[in-house]
Amino acid sequence: MADPVVGLTGDISLASSAIAHIRSWTINKGSDNQSYATSDTGGYKKTAEGQKFWNGSADVYLDGGANPVFPVVGTKYASSIFTTVSGKTLTGDIRVDAVNNIECDIEGSGITSCTIEFTGDG
Repeated sequence: MADPVVGLTGDISLASSAIAHIRSWTINKGSDNQSYATSDTGGYKKTAEGQKFWNGSADVYLDGGANPVFPVVGTKYASSIFTTVSGKTLTGDIRVDAVNNIECDIEGSGITSCTIEFTGDG
């Protein structure tokens, strides 16, 4: 039996450029299955396979470097790669839906962070 996949020091690359300072990321996969009942189902509901989709989010600290990688809302990024420390990768094109919760703690001089939300494109 293989070891579980761990996320310590995992990274995300958008269009072959790594996003620095990732705190966590999540990928969700699903299918829009459709329920139906007909004269052939004997009074029971059945399910037809629907369109598949995937989406996710990433919590990051903003990079203070000279050329930080920061996704642009609405932009499609080809060959986005999500990697875990175990070397496991998930790859696909994404479109950035939102950059939320840009938080700057001036009083406490905290690190500026945000959440990037995206949808898989294909």
